[in-house]
Amino acid sequence: MNNIMCDFCERDRLAGIEDIKNGICKIQEGIKDILCGLEKICKCCIREGVKDIKKGICKIEDGLCDIVKGVKDTDFDCNCTAKKAIVEGICDVKDGLKDIKRGLHLICKGCICKGVEAINQGLCDVEKGLNCIVEGLNDLINDMDIRGKHRDRCFGEMSWNGGDPDITV
Repeated sequence: MNNIMCDFCERDRLAGIEDIKNGICKIQEGIKDILCGLEKICKCCIREGVKDIKKGICKIEDGLCDIVKGVKDTDFDCNCTAKKAIVEGICDVKDGLKDIKRGLHLICKGCICKGVEAINQGLCDVEKGLNCIVEGLNDLINDMDIRGKHRDRCFGEMSWNGGDPDITV
């Protein structure tokens, strides 16, 4: 029965990691959409550019939701540095989104140059945050791999002879 509980926890942890990975992908897609929108704005296609930026904002927000869900579903055990990096990255992405939204508002008011500048600053924050999230995720995965290899090595030394476990050294 205890193995069932461990398998359940492992699946939650892996699902949490998959949510974080999916969130990272959505944020990357959102960044591409925003860059495409900025390019269109610079070519005087304001309406199309604004649509792309809005689409990019939505993807980044969806990605953030996935990452937050993944962090909640993932057991970080003792790896506080991984969780700290991911949470720090989430905060940076949120700050970047604020600047992007402010820039979009400025563009809609006709202040194109100031708006583009704010959006570019926001994209820098989003990319900085994304790097922190990826760094934290890689740290978490490496830590899980190390613990998994240690567990496999320890359990590999045990054999089962039908009765009591016989630990061979």
